[in-house]
Parts: sequence; C-alpha cells; structure tokens
Amino acid sequence: MGLMRQHGPVLVRRLHGRDALFVADLDLVTDLADEKRFAKHIGPALENVRAFAADGLFTAYDDEPNWAKAHDILMPAFALGSMRTYHPVMLRVARRLIASWDRDARAGRPVDVPGDMTRMTLDTIGLAGFDHDFGSFERAEPHPFVEAMVRCLEWAMTRLARVPGEDHSAADAAFRDDAAYLAQVVDDVIAARTGTDQSGAGDLLGLMLGARHPADGTTLDPANIRNQVITFLIAGHETTSGAMSFALYHLAKNPTVLRLVQREADALWGDTADPEPTYDEVGRLTYTRQVLNEALRLWPTAASYNGRPTDDATAFAAWLEGTHDLTDVTYAVLGVGDRNWAATYQHFPTRVDDRLAELGAARLLDRAAADASGDLGGAVADFTARLRRALLQQYGDPDATAPTAEPAPAAYEVRTLTGSHLDALAERHGLVPMTVTETRDLTAPGHPRRKRFVRVALPDGTAYRTADHLTVLPANAPALVDRAACALGVDPDAVLDIRATRPRRDSPAPDRSLTIRQLLSCHVELQQRPTPAQLAALAAANPCPPERASLAALAADDPRTLVEVIEDHPALRGVLDWPTLLEVLTPLRPRHYSISSSPAVSPAHADLMVSLLEAPARSGNGVHRGTGSGYLVSLQPGDTVYARVQPCRDAFRIDASTPVIMIAAGTGLAPFRGAVADRTAALAAGAELAPALCYFGCDAPDADFLHAEELRAAEAAGAVSLRPAFSTAGTFVQHRVAAEAGEVWELLAAGARVYVCGDGSKMAPGVREAFRTLYRHHVPGADDAAAVDWLDALIADGRYVEDVYAAG
Repeated sequence: MGLMRQHGPVLVRRLHGRDALFVADLDLVTDLADEKRFAKHIGPALENVRAFAADGLFTAYDDEPNWAKAHDILMPAFALGSMRTYHPVMLRVARRLIASWDRDARAGRPVDVPGDMTRMTLDTIGLAGFDHDFGSFERAEPHPFVEAMVRCLEWAMTRLARVPGEDHSAADAAFRDDAAYLAQVVDDVIAARTGTDQSGAGDLLGLMLGARHPADGTTLDPANIRNQVITFLIAGHETTSGAMSFALYHLAKNPTVLRLVQREADALWGDTADPEPTYDEVGRLTYTRQVLNEALRLWPTAASYNGRPTDDATAFAAWLEGTHDLTDVTYAVLGVGDRNWAATYQHFPTRVDDRLAELGAARLLDRAAADASGDLGGAVADFTARLRRALLQQYGDPDATAPTAEPAPAAYEVRTLTGSHLDALAERHGLVPMTVTETRDLTAPGHPRRKRFVRVALPDGTAYRTADHLTVLPANAPALVDRAACALGVDPDAVLDIRATRPRRDSPAPDRSLTIRQLLSCHVELQQRPTPAQLAALAAANPCPPERASLAALAADDPRTLVEVIEDHPALRGVLDWPTLLEVLTPLRPRHYSISSSPAVSPAHADLMVSLLEAPARSGNGVHRGTGSGYLVSLQPGDTVYARVQPCRDAFRIDASTPVIMIAAGTGLAPFRGAVADRTAALAAGAELAPALCYFGCDAPDADFLHAEELRAAEAAGAVSLRPAFSTAGTFVQHRVAAEAGEVWELLAAGARVYVCGDGSKMAPGVREAFRTLYRHHVPGADDAAAVDWLDALIADGRYVEDVYAAG
C-alpha cells in the first residue's frame, strides 16, 4: 500500500523473476473484472494447485469445457434459498465450536482460535456441501484430510521459489502421496452417493451428481466432481476461517466494539439459555455484519465483486440501453443484493429503475432494496405487500366480476368433509396411518421405570431395515388437554374452522374444521417451556397490569410449561383470541424411536421399546409425563398411529461378517435386538458369523431384563454373547466392559466394530472413558492423549459408532 501511495494505483513488481501487475483503484478493478474483455487467468501459484485440483472452478482454464459447465450447474447452490437450506448445518457446527470452548474454559486451557475456525469451516463445508462429517472437534489433532490438504498447498506455494538444479524428488513424492489421499477420500464420499436418487439432496454433491446443464442436458463427469469437491474444501474453508479469525482478533482488541456486538446478540436471544437462531434473525445482526466487513477490509482473504446483471438478465439489460417508447408500461423494482459489496450494492437495480423512467415508463412504487446480509425475508415481504396494495388500487381485483342477474340462491350451502383433521399434518411430515397390533409391558408389575412393547403393522409397500427409526406423531394426554382448555377458558367441544392465510411450517395448520379438543390433543405442544416471543405475546394480551409485569419479568430459566404459565396468570383466561393463540402455540412435532425388530423375522411389522418418561415436574407442580412416551404407552391393539420409517445412518448398520461389540442401556437395546434377530436368522440359514458381544444395562434380572427369553434363546443358538449389567448390584455397562477388557481388546484387535446406543449424558461418556482406559492398560507407555487419539481414530474409521440421545 505504501508503494501505491507513492507511485499511484497501478504498478508492476518483479517477484521470483516474474512481473506482477498490482491495481488499487475501484474503477480499474471494475474494468479488469469485465468478463467481456478479459479471460480467466491461471497464475503460477494456481498452476501448481492444478496438480491436485485439476479443472475445478478456481483452477480450470478459461477455455476448458468443464469450467463453464460446472459454473452453470452449480449456480443454484449459491442462491439465497440454498443459503437458508444450509443454515441448520451451520448452527450444528457452531454448537460444536461453543461446546469445545466450554470444555477448554472449564479445564483452564487456552483456545486455539485460528485452528478452531479452520475446524468449524471445514466441518460446515463438509456437511453442507457433501453430507460428510470430518468430526474436527472430536479430534485432538486436525483431520488427516486437512493435514494432507495443507501440505499440498504448501507444496504448491514453495514450488514457486525453487532454485533450478536442486533435488526436490522427496518433496514431490510426498506431495503425490498427499494428493492421492485427498482424491481417495473424496472418491469414497462420491462413490457412496453415486447411483442413488439425489433428487431430494440439498447439498452441493447431490446437485453435481444429479443436475444437468440447463442448455445441453449434460452432467459433470466423476473426475470433475472430485475436483470441484477438493476445490470447495480448499477455497471455502481457508478464506472463511481467516476472515473469522481476524474478526475475533480485532474484537478482542476493541472491547467497546465487542460490547456492542454482545448487545446486538442479547437483543435477539439474551433471555434464552440455549437459543435456536433462525436464518432471518441472523440477517438482523447488522452491527455484527459491519464488524465482519471491517475485518475483511483490513485483512481481505479473497477478492469479491458484484453489481452486474445476472445471467438471465443480461439480454434485458442490453435491450434496456436501446431506444424504446415505454409510455404505456407501469413497473416496480425490487433490488436484491448484498451490502457487503458496498461499492456496487444495488447498482444494477438502480440502473433499471432509472432507465425505465427515462424511457417513459410509469413507476408504480419507489425502488425497494433487499439485503442478503440483512433482513432479506422481511424486505421481500414488505415489498410484496405494498405491490399488492398498489396493484389492487390501480387495477382492481382481476377475479372480481360485474354484478349480473342471477337466480335466487339455494336455501342451503352444503360441504362434505372427508378424511381426518390429521390429514394436513400427516402430509406435512410424510406420515401414514399404521395399526397397532400388539402391546404389553416389558417390565415387572410395579417397576418404577416402566417400559412397554408396541408393535405396528406396516402399510403395503412400506419396508424397513434393521436399526431404522419409526417417526411417530404423538398426542397430548386427555387430562392435560382438559387442563389447557380450562386455563385458556375455552370449550373443548367447540368447533373451529381454521384456514391459514399465511401457511408456514412452524405454525399449526389443520386446514379444516375440528374441535378445540382435537386441536389441543394432536396439533400443538402443551408441555414445552414458553419462548421469549410467546411470553411477550401473553404479556401484550394480558389486561391485568401486575400480571403483565410478572410475565415480562419471567426469568429465562423459569421451569414452568406454557400451560402452567397461563394457569398462574388467570387474567389471561378467555382473553386470547384464536388467531393470537395459534401464533403463540407451537406445532406438535413427531418423535423418533429405534425400531427393535428385524425384517428378516417380521417384514410386515415394526416393533418399538418405549421407556415411559415420568417424574416430578421441574416446576414442582405434580408429575411430568413425556408427551411421546406417554402417548405410546397408552396405545392398545386396534389403535391407529401416524408414522413413517426413517432410515438410520449407514454407519450404524451392523455387518454379521465382522466382529461386533454392542453396548446399550435401557431401551437403547432396541436396534441391537433387531441385529441379534438378524444373526439368529442367518445362523439358522447356515451362515458363519463373526463373534458378537452385547452389553446392556438394566436395573435387575427380574425387573427389566428386556426380551430376556428371546435374547437367551439367541445366545443358546450361538448368535450372540449376552453381557447384562444390573444397576441394583452397582454395575453399569462401562464397568462390565472394563472388567472384561481383555476379551474386548482381543475382539478390537480382530477388527471388531463398536456400536453404542442409549443415554448420551452419562452412559455414552462412561463407555468412551472405559475404552480409553482399556487402551492405556494394553499399550505400554500410553498416556491420556494417546488414548484419546486412539478412540478418535476408531470413530473416524467408523469402528466406534454412537446413536445416543439426551435422557429425560
């Protein structure tokens, strides 16, 4: 920059024997970015990167066919709608980062911010782009893929400065090994998806495997898909991690700015202990966005440019520059852009607006601007509403007809209602009716932790695989429904006819007539704690000033459910109209349960093990009974449930040809019961099976040894070796694993895979520690760090797989 100030905005410097042109002027950069006059150039550094990224988007030559083809096919993946699709994955990885920093803070360890930014961005791109989890925060060291990728980039850069005549054969050989490893990892990811239906995939890889070029219908070849995957992992994670690292550094150095960023976040989520930021809420972090922009200005990690018409608007832009008479044309312009590119933000929409007016067209509305880095959805919704009002005022309702003489109306208007009030909800979640054929208790009478067996008949054409899940729509308990109706001051037998004027997936939408009892039973959550938005709505509707103040002052950790809060503020009784209530109430969500049966034994039925969640309410008001488990426990043969089969992760499917160690607690035994049934059937058919151990925790042999007779018969047949652990004797599954460490270690040495299912808060961490201890005892000199690395390697290789949940 000092040279620019001295010599002007254009200069040439000689670097490593090559002349390099530098430009530091916005107009000149804009001119150089004119794709009509300048071609895409691959410089010496990128030329070296071609050795492992080939014809990916960044390293492809301008005249290579795959450059234009990939550009056109992948454009939809970077549209605004796609960004919204990636939002849940970004949240998931952000939570991993926060959990990692929490662990370091509790242990008094410093945080490696740049390293963690690399981990966060790599995991985000891996999941959002290719549905591949690098699990970077579960590792003490970077993922081997990252290390190989960094070494390849270092090779590409250091190769620029090589002195002729020196021997670099060792470095080149190491590079070839790293490049081959990158290609193999990516090829394996692609192979797992190739040949499968990608129509519902929402990631980049699904698009590359299934999408055809809009002009000639061709697809990307497998080698180019690999090159694109490597390119996105290189370019995407490096630039974003750098930008985030610089932004956090400057925030740490500027406490006043940091406090303003905190204030902006607190205004949105300060009252929520564990917030779930939405895509639109993130767009409202305008000050935070400015901080990121300033960090990018100070330390730019990549060049960027916009302001030109999109490809489908190029012809219109050219036409607009001609001479036309548009005196009979009325128009309105909504410009969509990104304020991050401040120099060209709204450049093209502004030109369209001005030029249409110059040609004589009549402006119906003032030009509106929608910022992709701001409240994009709100801006579009506001523009749409204003445009509709303006069109109605100027042109009227096109569907309206002039009054005509009509025959006298009939005395009655009759509508025939068919189907169920659950039809729209079932369609939303892809659920179908299934019939319960058998139910029974799995625990001894009077056992305090009741567990229930439920079997449902699958509809014709519905199949499942061992370890899949059954997604079930529950219903609220009748007593709870009556209690809610009383608190609200409504007649549960009154009939409502509900039609959503603004249908949303996050709102109840029965879209038909139904009773209030049906609405409260099957369409809304009644046992969740209220969100700040729900409390604000209740406070606004409450006519009693003291109660209104009480609602406004509720602490974020208040343990009461929404119904309990309404009960404790009786002035709300009868004052909430139904449009307000439907905005306040949360839609009932389906619950997921592991299928405990095997299609090899029962292909037409799916079995469930249900553990009833029943404990004193956190509010101190009576007993809390889980919505999902309470509903399933109440079912009887002949009842109908709305459900669907949800495939489990492929990593959790058990191969009978490989030694296996299954570990579970309580109803976490469900998928392993199915796996044992698979093995029993295979054994009966004459197959040879690898060894299988099944560790499972229960309270006592005569209390909750689930499916004891069936499992003991399978053990007697040689299908499995059962290893129960009884908590009443002070033994949990991790204790028995530790006690039998020698046998477990031998199986691991023979290639055994470990599967863990059940409680993720206590059991799963305990089992992980048992395996780390096992490693330390069997490997001389191994310390805690080595044990962590060993278990992480098992996880990365798919030999230690968990399917766990938060208990209670």
